[in-house]
Amino acid sequence: MTRIEHDIKLTIKFKLNIEQRLQNQVESHFVSMPASVGYPVLKYQTLYNKRPPVWVIYAQIGEYEIRRINELSQQVHPTLCAWAMNKIHEHGVVLVCIALKGIGNKCNSGFLMSWNELLYGIEVNEAQSRVQSDFGVADQLIDALNGVDSSIKALVKSAALDPLS
Repeated sequence: MTRIEHDIKLTIKFKLNIEQRLQNQVESHFVSMPASVGYPVLKYQTLYNKRPPVWVIYAQIGEYEIRRINELSQQVHPTLCAWAMNKIHEHGVVLVCIALKGIGNKCNSGFLMSWNELLYGIEVNEAQSRVQSDFGVADQLIDALNGVDSSIKALVKSAALDPLS
């Protein structure tokens, strides 16, 4: 097994962990691409509301490579880039789930970012602040499917917990 095949296998395992958390709430389907783009792409649709689907591109980097997150856009296959831009043009939501490979070659954490953040860059500190377990990523994905901005939700939670605010 090549390193790329191994990395894809780890990324798919992280995706499966997320989907296990989404059971009975979300339906998901692999999106077939005309060329091998190197990243699994899934379409997620909630089961209980009529909101539009969310497409998620799964990528993986090493836990200590997060400082080079903005180099990931240079590795995106042109076919995948064109597909994502078409989905966004159709008013779709395309997210990128970055699985972080840590010690023992396991992907136990990751974070979501928008397609625009992938293309135009994201501050490293911002990316690091978003890192969560697969459970947290699944929660963010459900928020995205329900049209809830996770950053606003986090601010509301922190304000509710802070007795001085």
